[in-house]
Amino acid sequence: MTPKKLLLALSALIGASAFAQAPLGTVSNVQGVVTATQGATGVSVAPGTAIQNGMRFVTTSMGP
Repeated sequence: MTPKKLLLALSALIGASAFAQAPLGTVSNVQGVVTATQGATGVSVAPGTAIQNGMRFVTTSMGP
């Protein structure tokens, strides 16, 4: 690999890691069914789930 290509590859890796976000916090308690979505990805939420900027939470009751 030429030095120019190596430098380009390394700068791409460093740039990608700069966009990784630290979580805003974590979920401490869940009652009922909670789902979090970010973009097209959805996950079930449990205590300890990381909260990222831009997440949307949907809650429902446990039922009658």
